[in-house]
Amino acid sequence: MPTLITPTVAFSWVHGILDAAAMQGVPQRHLADLAGVPVTSPAHGRLPIDQVVRLWRLAAELSGDALFGLHMGEHIKPASFNVVAFTLLSAANLRAAIRHMQRYQRLISDAARLQLLEGDEISWLVYHPQPGVLAFSPHQVEAALATVLTAGRWILNRPLVPLQVRFRHTALGSSSEYRRVLGCDPGFEASFDGIALSTAQLEQALPAADPMLFQLHQRFAEQHLSNLDQHEPWASRTRYALMACLAQGVLDREAVAAAMGLTGKQLQHRLAQEQASFSAVLDMARRDLALEWVKQRTEPLAALADRLGFAEQSVFNRAFRRWTGLTPGAYRDQSRSLADES
Repeated sequence: MPTLITPTVAFSWVHGILDAAAMQGVPQRHLADLAGVPVTSPAHGRLPIDQVVRLWRLAAELSGDALFGLHMGEHIKPASFNVVAFTLLSAANLRAAIRHMQRYQRLISDAARLQLLEGDEISWLVYHPQPGVLAFSPHQVEAALATVLTAGRWILNRPLVPLQVRFRHTALGSSSEYRRVLGCDPGFEASFDGIALSTAQLEQALPAADPMLFQLHQRFAEQHLSNLDQHEPWASRTRYALMACLAQGVLDREAVAAAMGLTGKQLQHRLAQEQASFSAVLDMARRDLALEWVKQRTEPLAALADRLGFAEQSVFNRAFRRWTGLTPGAYRDQSRSLADES
């Protein structure tokens, strides 16, 4: 099967990694040369995720810091979020800030996705890595979750203390340091990476909330998103279009192409130029929706399989096991146990 164009990361985030390593005594130029990344932003302002994974691995190794990613997330600066930071600061409350982080996350990186699962008392913010060829370093995941809490501190102007934090990997350093940075003792070897907050915390008004400034920053963010879309690979564009169409019960190549302003043949040609295929992009779009729908919806799994365009539930089951290692039923049961375990 042809491979898809690899996800990319904004150089502002890459520069944050280089800065964090420099604080640990690792010269930026030396680290960048070893990882094969530039020290100044490339013309398009983004780097392939596999280059960034190599940078993470080298930065952690050369720094000698077992918790390099955690510490980077603790000390991350708003500049690493570019225009997204201003949008978060002026949002009405924490829930709105998270929703807009989800909306504009691609401006920072399209190699991961944040999912908000709201409950009556406890809500989970789940982090879904979407790697290229190379598996994510655990330092990347720890940096991402620590960054969420650091960003919460900026916008709330006080610590954001989670109820729980979970990681899929094993502990990389001392429990006391995890507790100091995260505000709680995290769980390891979990089935997902995520942060639990009380649902009441999501309602907390932000001290810098300003509707007029928010609209201004939102316009800037939308403009940046539009610019990104114009330079985004057709495989990624097709994936987002497919997710929108599947959500409306539409699975037709011509309809997806038309939504993108193309004919079916034109779309096929553009994907082929990127060594991608419609079927491979469809598989990724189905995966993304399936992970969300199986957790959040109460519909029978057979109905979800049909909505995703699978001929039979057994075919959906095989695809889901390939994506996650679990059947849809086991994955749903596992997600429902979160509230009990919490």
